[in-house]
Amino acid sequence: MPRIFARLCLVGSLLLASGAGCAASASVHAARDNQLAQLQKHLADDVRRGDFDEGDARDVAEALLEGALARATPPAGVDLIRQVRPCARSLRDALLDRAERDDLLAPHAAMILIDNDLASLDDLREHATRKDARRPPEVADAFRAVHARTLMHEGDGAQRRAFFLDGDEQVRIAAVRAAILTADPRDNLPLLDVARLDPNPAARVLAIRAVSRTGKEPAVRALRDLWERADASTREAIASAWASPVMFRAGGRDRLLWAMSTQPGTPALEAAAALADPTARNDKDAAAALAHLVRAIGAGLPSERIHAMRLAPLASSDVRAALARARTDKDEVIAVAAQIRSLDLQPPDASRAQVLAQLTKVAATSTPLATQARAGLARAKVRAITPLLTRDVPSRDALLRERAGLALVTLGDWPHAAPLLADPDPRVRTVIACAVLSATQ
Repeated sequence: MPRIFARLCLVGSLLLASGAGCAASASVHAARDNQLAQLQKHLADDVRRGDFDEGDARDVAEALLEGALARATPPAGVDLIRQVRPCARSLRDALLDRAERDDLLAPHAAMILIDNDLASLDDLREHATRKDARRPPEVADAFRAVHARTLMHEGDGAQRRAFFLDGDEQVRIAAVRAAILTADPRDNLPLLDVARLDPNPAARVLAIRAVSRTGKEPAVRALRDLWERADASTREAIASAWASPVMFRAGGRDRLLWAMSTQPGTPALEAAAALADPTARNDKDAAAALAHLVRAIGAGLPSERIHAMRLAPLASSDVRAALARARTDKDEVIAVAAQIRSLDLQPPDASRAQVLAQLTKVAATSTPLATQARAGLARAKVRAITPLLTRDVPSRDALLRERAGLALVTLGDWPHAAPLLADPDPRVRTVIACAVLSATQ
């Protein structure tokens, strides 16, 4: 049924909701009102009549999430707002409504609006800093992070940098995220202090990313000093920073070569991936980096081998050959990872049929790798796995239901995904509804 017709039916009359022409509107109303038992029945009726297509799935998903956002209360509502982040663009009006309120959910909604460029920074700053005796103190405190995130105008530098040292880690993180987009060189020294000293790992990594926008030779050296006592995730961020256009020309290339050649683990792989980028690196660097990634695919810790597979450019014949060898590795975890990565080859090579057969065999098992195989096959639009996915839709395991639903949405199989929009678990129905909106926007 066309979406515009569904909308007309919705506006028309509830008395017509049970008629053939407006069947979907009954599901939409039940979704908006969180009447799960009715929604389950209406969806089953719609699917049975063959009256549930992409537009209907989107209408129900949108109504479900808009209604949930309108009713949400803290603290559980915080999880809901976080879960709809991927589909925020489709829920702009509902998020604007939440952001305008004076409860603990409002700052979270406002932050998502800022991150997705869905509202005026000035309007949100005014709302965040509004002095109102009716606003609870804890809400005013939470809005301070929103205020910090809006500090991206020409004259905001001093206040933004002051927030780098705030006692509230959410405020600090918001200010650093503002610095990433502002790219103000005057932020660099304070950001390097955040990268060295902030107790929150996320703040440290974000500060390194912010420095990469404008940091030159002194920043390259400062990150080299930081490397010595950094954990793996921070080192990966440093390698990515050295690969940024500004830092690469200011000594970052030499630091990447050093990291790739002398350092262990995933940070060295990140350095190699940066050097292998043919758009900005020379042939000698690229050849050495590709060789490093190929070796990592073939041997080492499983986690590092899989990481190398994800980073290695598939345009390289050596990388493709390494993946082919890994597809038959005695470690099934490695083999499945290589098979899934091989599905990304464009154009597909002669091995694709064999890879699909191998993954389909794994997908039919009850091992932990089956879920990964099914997700990979769904991305490859292999509809033959539909019976495996639908078998998990009524499972007692909420995570299995969620994963099955995500794969069905990836396949565009709206009728089989439909029951999960009325799932008894709020996370499952939220995640699936958000995936539907993301897939159909």
